[in-house]
Amino acid sequence: CKLWKPPRASHCMICKRCFERFDHHCPWVGNCVARNNHRFFCGFLACIGVAGLCVPVSLAMALFALNEGPDEWTGPMLALAVLAACTLCWF
Repeated sequence: CKLWKPPRASHCMICKRCFERFDHHCPWVGNCVARNNHRFFCGFLACIGVAGLCVPVSLAMALFALNEGPDEWTGPMLALAVLAACTLCWF
């Protein structure tokens, strides 16, 4: 853009557009985070965070619902426990 831009405006080389109060280009969403969609981007991050926490919580609840010790777990239950441990380590 070769036109005059107000302060804090910036040109995104990926989108090929100018944005007022440009923050960054998000590759996961596929667009730029700027003045008009910053609130929606924060909501997106909150939803992703809640969804990411639901998986280990539901896995832990499934493990505790069995009321069996780790010695008596079958193959699928052991796989579920390993998946829960890996998921908790990821976060």
